[in-house]
Amino acid sequence: MNKLVISALAATVCAGTTNASDWEGLDSELYSLSNTLTSQDGASISGWFEAGVIMDNSVAGGAATAGDDDWEVGRNRVNISGASGDTGYQISFDLDPTYALQDAYLTQSIGQFGLTIGTFRAPTTSNHNDNENDQAFLNRAVFVGSTVDAGAGVRTDGVQLGGSFSDVGWAYHMDDAGDGTWQVSYALEAGGAAIGLSYGDSDGGAAGTDTTSMEVTVATGDFTLGYENSDFDTAGTSVDATSLTGSFQMGEYSISVRDQDNEDVLAGSDVMTIAIGMDHGGARWTIQHDDNGHGDGTESGLAVGIMIGF
Repeated sequence: MNKLVISALAATVCAGTTNASDWEGLDSELYSLSNTLTSQDGASISGWFEAGVIMDNSVAGGAATAGDDDWEVGRNRVNISGASGDTGYQISFDLDPTYALQDAYLTQSIGQFGLTIGTFRAPTTSNHNDNENDQAFLNRAVFVGSTVDAGAGVRTDGVQLGGSFSDVGWAYHMDDAGDGTWQVSYALEAGGAAIGLSYGDSDGGAAGTDTTSMEVTVATGDFTLGYENSDFDTAGTSVDATSLTGSFQMGEYSISVRDQDNEDVLAGSDVMTIAIGMDHGGARWTIQHDDNGHGDGTESGLAVGIMIGF
């Protein structure tokens, strides 16, 4: 700071227009600016790390592999988040297989609204927006043809404005290509069950492309049931892809089943997934079996993963 002040004052002295009181005022202004740009609440670090093995030419955990027993580093993330005054921030990146920036955004509250600017996920469905460490499966559902969930979890550069009124939430996101995504959600309690409804629409960017997504989630006790439908429209032709998910928690154990129906988009692209989870030793173990084609044996496989959070 002293070097900066001296340089600024030297330029002013050369112009012959400064006195001692001006120097003191400039020093005070620079000191205030330094304090403003310094994070006042500090930063916190969190994330998750997964290791495991993909077996039997499995599609579990990502792309299909050519051989058996493919030991690998799975999903991983490092998050750095905090706030400077009323402005929040998050920066996150993956370490493996290659270093890749994920989130990099700032947030502010403007009255009853929330503003987000930077690189982040547009508001669509939980399959797209949930973090990997909050998922029961080793991978996300992939809806063939959908501009929203074909790249589930992918971030875009843009700005988002959102808010809520009672039990109704809303958000509108626009990316740097001018494509918009909006979502309206509703939460209610009925008969001891928590019910969530979500409806959204996304412009895929190319001429005549559009994806409309609807999601219904019902949670009661240890049982959760979810249904998601994506309607992919291009040049006036509409096709549907759906995912039905059920999960049951039994203490430290869980069993989850997911049925992806993509037949309307691409024949033979249905996937039935079964995942068994266990919390042990501060980590979560997951054993997952994928059957691509509803029992015809093609590209079915098994994967095992262990994930920790920090």
